[in-house]
Amino acid sequence: MLKLSQMKKISFLFAALATTMAFTSCDESKDEHPVLEPNDGVIVENFLNTPEMSNMSVDLTDENQANTIHMTCSQPSYGYAATVRYNVEVSFDKDFTTPAVPGAPVSTTLNTAFYDCSEINPTYGELATAMCNLLGIKNDKEIPTGYRDLYARLVANIEIAGGADLYPNTTYQSNVVKMTRANCTYLAIIVPGQPTGLYLRGGMNDWGAPAEWEFLTTDVANVSRIDYCEIPEGTEFKAADANWASVNLGDSGAEFKINEPYELLFDPNPGNLTMPVNFAGSVTLTFKGGKYTILFEADEPDTPDQPSGMYIRGDMNGWDTSNEFLTTDFKNNWIVKGITINAGETFKIADVDYSSVNFGSNGEALEIGVPYVLLKDGGNIECPAYFSGDIKLQLKGGSYQITLVAL
Repeated sequence: MLKLSQMKKISFLFAALATTMAFTSCDESKDEHPVLEPNDGVIVENFLNTPEMSNMSVDLTDENQANTIHMTCSQPSYGYAATVRYNVEVSFDKDFTTPAVPGAPVSTTLNTAFYDCSEINPTYGELATAMCNLLGIKNDKEIPTGYRDLYARLVANIEIAGGADLYPNTTYQSNVVKMTRANCTYLAIIVPGQPTGLYLRGGMNDWGAPAEWEFLTTDVANVSRIDYCEIPEGTEFKAADANWASVNLGDSGAEFKINEPYELLFDPNPGNLTMPVNFAGSVTLTFKGGKYTILFEADEPDTPDQPSGMYIRGDMNGWDTSNEFLTTDFKNNWIVKGITINAGETFKIADVDYSSVNFGSNGEALEIGVPYVLLKDGGNIECPAYFSGDIKLQLKGGSYQITLVAL
């Protein structure tokens, strides 16, 4: 039989054991369900290792875009093994403060995100694009870039389950390391407004390849565009290069409709397409999955021959308001018919008091037959040669442009 003193000792032992188990249970729960403490701003911490290629020189070419530079890091001090998204930022400046050229960005973030500290592997293609952006490159005449030191740092954030978003205030920024010394040998960016060598050719331009009928690049890869053109009903046409050589696109046998994408036949000599209506608008050419499609998007119709309150004013009419632009069959398109301008005479597009409408020279020379983008409050535009014909005024993409159409 247990004595009272022995029973008290046993009671104390059970109480102590229960207390210990309670504390142990709380600690385990805390480990399994850590509490995320948000940062006060961005925390800078050394967690990026110097890559092996930091002292090597590499050529970034169109052929080796899939190659990678291997980097590693350790997880920032979140306090537990979190799901962390790592983004690579690059710059030509080791302090990430000064752009390589005036007007260009100081740094840029690569597209690919990484989640494994042992496999931070940006591709040569991404680095080539970054170099072009950081140097403000606009065309292939500025290529190659020459060898330049390229620096990198990581930006880490904890990702919400499912990857749709990031937890706020969990940003860590790594130390800066020299990534490599690189030379970009090709134009690795999409520059809008560049010639493609492909034209809309047909009866509307005597089957030629004039500049105003050339498709220009957009900000989307493999998508080019003619912002505005007019094609009469019944006109036959194709899309092709200037020599009917490598690209000759035509009728695929399907019904051709305005405002609907049409798959073109890529063939040595496909049939012609026929315009089903009087068309005025934009034309988009897309290359995807080895196939070309073309889309004619008609401008919104308008009531023609209505006054616009905009005039061509210049030396040829004493700077008065006798030549007013009238509406056409389509919105944001106006015309002055039958005007003569002598070589060297200057003019502007304006309203009656040069207030809300006052458009002039953009600094470049005007060419007859070529669309000319107007500059608000710009100087006088000089006519390069004797001209007699119509003047078309258009509003496209927020910009006004004129075209002198000789008759």
